[in-house]
Amino acid sequence: MQAEEEHRYPGAAMLLHWAIAIAVIAQWRIAESAEHARSEAAGRAIMANHFSLGAVILVLVLLRLGWRAVQPNPPLARHLASWERVLSRTTHTLFYALLIALPLAGWLALSKYGSPVSVWDLVELPPLPVARDPAGAKAIFG
Repeated sequence: MQAEEEHRYPGAAMLLHWAIAIAVIAQWRIAESAEHARSEAAGRAIMANHFSLGAVILVLVLLRLGWRAVQPNPPLARHLASWERVLSRTTHTLFYALLIALPLAGWLALSKYGSPVSVWDLVELPPLPVARDPAGAKAIFG
């Protein structure tokens, strides 16, 4: 029984994991909805939710990494081959990099338009200190 508990993540880590996973799936669906919006104005309104949720994801990921610094992950199962361990660590690292880079890229793109990120009209993240560059913003949004 104790060996099984050694490989269990704490409840806070699991909560953050699943909150991030659900938010990422919601992000994908929101972006899909914006692409198929009936008008440009409707698409912008939908994307406002996408930007808000992106900011929340960034905060959740930073909280998860903070938790991980204080409470390290349980060790990987001993029966895993070395290539499986490397693949596991590499995949986790790449996911965290994307979960940080993508919201920051959205914030950067909005900043290049000179726009803040409004998080559901509750909090406003000011534009980053970058030069206005609508063409660069469009390139980031792809």
